[in-house]
Amino acid sequence: MIGRAESAQRWRSISWVGLGLLLILIPSSLRAQEEGHEHEEHAHHLGLMIGPVYSVHEKTLNPGIGIEYERVLPLGDRILGIGMGFETILAEHDHYVASLLIHIHPIREVTLTAGPGLAYIKHGGEEWERRLAFHFSAGYEFELGKMFVAPACELGLAGEDVHLMLGAHIGFGF
Repeated sequence: MIGRAESAQRWRSISWVGLGLLLILIPSSLRAQEEGHEHEEHAHHLGLMIGPVYSVHEKTLNPGIGIEYERVLPLGDRILGIGMGFETILAEHDHYVASLLIHIHPIREVTLTAGPGLAYIKHGGEEWERRLAFHFSAGYEFELGKMFVAPACELGLAGEDVHLMLGAHIGFGF
């Protein structure tokens, strides 16, 4: 079995690889846009997010996974969307968050997301604790047909808990 320090080091290494890929892929995406590649518009986005989550309060690093849905609103240049998300941190205690989200697309490839939610946390044999939560994230989407991959960073707040994630969103439009 892997120790906590070894596991944390492994997740840090994965995060640095993800950041490296981001720095390599952004320039190639910008070149493709300059060459005038066409893109499809989708009214709905469904995505999976995954990555290491650092808990500032507990000073731990654990895997996180979630799912998000966005309905892009047909307003102006389609810069606004609404949706919902569900996330969990795979830690020694149970940690789940459900959120209502607003998505802003200041430019086509960038998604900024924010919204309130409820966190459900259970430590060991204790009762479930419910906390008001807030979610912020930013990502840069690379389109692969109807699919997209987006290196992303997230900030989650739930009472005293502060969580940071550097990971990836993978999804599709329909």
